[in-house]
Amino acid sequence: MTSEISAPQPVSELPTPPPNPEAQVRFKSQNGRLLLLLPPDPEGDRPPLPWSDLWEHLQQQLASGERFWQPRTPVHLLARDRLLDGRQLQAIHDALDKADLALKRVYTSRRQTAVAAVTAGYSVEQHVPVTHLSQSPTEPGRPLADP
Repeated sequence: MTSEISAPQPVSELPTPPPNPEAQVRFKSQNGRLLLLLPPDPEGDRPPLPWSDLWEHLQQQLASGERFWQPRTPVHLLARDRLLDGRQLQAIHDALDKADLALKRVYTSRRQTAVAAVTAGYSVEQHVPVTHLSQSPTEPGRPLADP
C-alpha cells in the first residue's frame, strides 16, 4: 500500500473586511453644521473602542487632506452614549482648535458626559437613550387577563 504525501498548500490570507464606518470617528456636514461623530459603545459582549484608539482616529481624520470645512467652523460633537470626562473633552477641543475648528456643542445620552461638557463651558443637549422593550405578543383569539 502506497500512500502519497502531498506538500502543504499555502494558506491564502483572508481579505481584511472593510472598516465599519459606524465604528470610527467621522466628520459630517449637515445643514450647514460640521458634526463630529464618535462611534457608539457596542452592544453585547464586545468591549467599547478604547479612548486611545478613538483619539488616534480623531488625529488621523484631522490630519487627512479631506478638509471640507472653513476655518473657525463650529463643531457639534455627537458623543452618543460614549462616556467622556473633562480631560477627554479638553483633548478633543485642543485637537479641533489646532485644526482651526471650534467645539461649540455636545450631544450625549450620558449624564456624566453632559456634566463634564457643561462644566467645560459647552452647550449641551442630552438625549435619553432609546431602549426597546421586548414584549411577547398575545396569542390571537385569547382574551386578555383581568387586571
